[in-house]
Amino acid sequence: MKINWNILYAICLCFLFACGGDDDDDDNDDSTGSDLADAEFTFGQTDQAIDQTVIDNITSTANTTSDPNALQIAAQLNVANAMSVWLGFFSVSPDADEVAEISGGCSGNNSLTYSWTTESSGVTTTVAYQICETSEKYIYEVFWSIDGGDFQKIISAEQYKGDLQKGRMEIFAVDLSGSAVGSTAAVFYVWEESSDGTFNFNVNSELLEFVLDIIVNSDNSGSMVWQIDGELFYEATWNETGTSGTFTSYLDGEVFEEGNWPG
Repeated sequence: MKINWNILYAICLCFLFACGGDDDDDDNDDSTGSDLADAEFTFGQTDQAIDQTVIDNITSTANTTSDPNALQIAAQLNVANAMSVWLGFFSVSPDADEVAEISGGCSGNNSLTYSWTTESSGVTTTVAYQICETSEKYIYEVFWSIDGGDFQKIISAEQYKGDLQKGRMEIFAVDLSGSAVGSTAAVFYVWEESSDGTFNFNVNSELLEFVLDIIVNSDNSGSMVWQIDGELFYEATWNETGTSGTFTSYLDGEVFEEGNWPG
């Protein structure tokens, strides 16, 4: 089954203009004592998930050499960085009020929930943005309600505490009629930074039937593995300057072509 990306695009527009500017099993922690109003979701806000310099260098190589594999690699890394389109959700409207907690991943944890309502073309949309805290991480949830219907969760994200980047984000499929709860993850992002500087980033979707695993090393060299519908489709590596590397393409799970790029 394929997701209707028009729905996700409509949600983005709603938030960009209205804002103006899964259940968690962790132990409850009501004694954190920090100010959740200052607990911003920071991943990707100032830098892209994958260092844009890496992508720019690979794209430059593709443009200079007309190599299709360099172009393919740059395109898939841009898929990872497209996560930034959702970052506008993690902001609070100036018209927001603090409200009671909405049932979700925050249940029982230290939490703070904001809500605000907008009206356009006769449709009333209520948005709720919820932040909560456990001993290990912050959880961010975004809900919406159409014309007074039940709240649907449309985004859930986690950001772990500590110096190293670690977290996840889920984008949920929702029902624009407001009659169903958003519970099916359309796109799922996971990232983790290691102490040696290695950065692992995963984008996957059961609805879109793909998995993309990316590893960027501390020197900006890296590798990617792309699966479609459960089968290996493409693998590649790049050097620290993004000017060369290797590739392997697959057909029906078998090696179809392999070599170096640029070729």
